[in-house]
Amino acid sequence: MDILLAVSLHKFSSLTATLIESVNRGNYLTYALVGRSLIEHTATLRYYWEKRLAPIIQTASGRGSVTPDEKKSAILSLDQHLRGSRFDWLSFELKDYRQLRESQAARRRERRGTQAGTLREGFPDQISVVTALDHWAKAEPGVHIAYDLFCDLVHPNLGSNFLVMARDEGRLKVDPQGANAVGFDIFRQSLPFLVSSAIREGSQLIPMFALIRYQDDELPNVKKGNTR
Repeated sequence: MDILLAVSLHKFSSLTATLIESVNRGNYLTYALVGRSLIEHTATLRYYWEKRLAPIIQTASGRGSVTPDEKKSAILSLDQHLRGSRFDWLSFELKDYRQLRESQAARRRERRGTQAGTLREGFPDQISVVTALDHWAKAEPGVHIAYDLFCDLVHPNLGSNFLVMARDEGRLKVDPQGANAVGFDIFRQSLPFLVSSAIREGSQLIPMFALIRYQDDELPNVKKGNTR
């Protein structure tokens, strides 16, 4: 839990600082990349909290104790959150590029449904961002709009093209930091989507992960069972 909390705090802090810097520099492509990353990180963090950890905490709080199976489930969820991946990092670190090609080819065959492809033993598979977003959207349907918007601003299509253009006497020209940059208008209109989804939710989630690190006697003023 300490590692997950430290990693999450650093990444959210770094991403937010980069987002501010990119806007101040008129680099709206970087703004879009950071925005999408914030949404994906928030969706995943939220999934593990809402789907995996909070139910265990609520049940154990009502009972007054934690069972061995609940402890194991929590540990496995934290491990998956920290180490989950769809890339063969072991082969990469060992410079075993032949195995790397084979493992990633197997992963693609798995995605096509033609063959089961797995990473080397001992590495948990990651939770799909789509799965995490779909779970979030059950409570906040607008999160799909925010994510689709920032994906279009990142992918090589109309949205990202707009981010490097400016208006010039009724026409568009490539001028990312021009006085009439289209990217600035997109930033102003898209930022509320980002704030109402990733930034708001992340600011609520991270304190909850910090809170459950403590024992009850270390938090005498916290109402038992209040997990949200």
